[in-house]
Amino acid sequence: METGTVVIGEKSWDVQIASEAAELTTGLGGLTYLAPSTGMLFNMGYDQVIQVTTVPMLFNLDIAFIKVVGETWVVSEVVLNAPPGELITSSEECRLFFEVNAGELGAVSAGDEVAIGVLSSTTSSATSGFDISTIMPIMMMVMMMGMIMPMMKSKPARKRPKYFTDTNWSTKRCRYMTQNVLDEAFLQAIKRCRSS
Repeated sequence: METGTVVIGEKSWDVQIASEAAELTTGLGGLTYLAPSTGMLFNMGYDQVIQVTTVPMLFNLDIAFIKVVGETWVVSEVVLNAPPGELITSSEECRLFFEVNAGELGAVSAGDEVAIGVLSSTTSSATSGFDISTIMPIMMMVMMMGMIMPMMKSKPARKRPKYFTDTNWSTKRCRYMTQNVLDEAFLQAIKRCRSS
């Protein structure tokens, strides 16, 4: 994960920069404490309406949505004191969002310019070529389909045995037919005897 600084107005924060799928998903979730003047900058990779969930958070946050105007990063909107358990959606397309402790973005407003500096990257060159987290959603979907598809298949209809192909069935059928013929012959013989 890269580290850097974010400067808005006269205020500066040391940040971790989340840009990989696993980093974007985890974010600050599960942390019990965030040091003052620190935070996390999330790079979504392209302009989009951003949804931020504070469900895994254990403390309130201030969130700034940041867009690019020309060649300048600008604050699009600020959400102050967002509590855990919320789903917050940007009102317009942005590329970045920035999370810090509640109360630290009180002096920031829409239209403020943002300066972003990348200080270092903790990603080694040996592992930067491939990230398994980028294919994890596809792998999970394939795995779920593999479990669900067998449950959705209906049982094949029981085939009716063809005449004289199923020995057990055909034997019973022959006995039935023979018994019927014998019964019919016996009844006709009785009728003949009575009529004579």
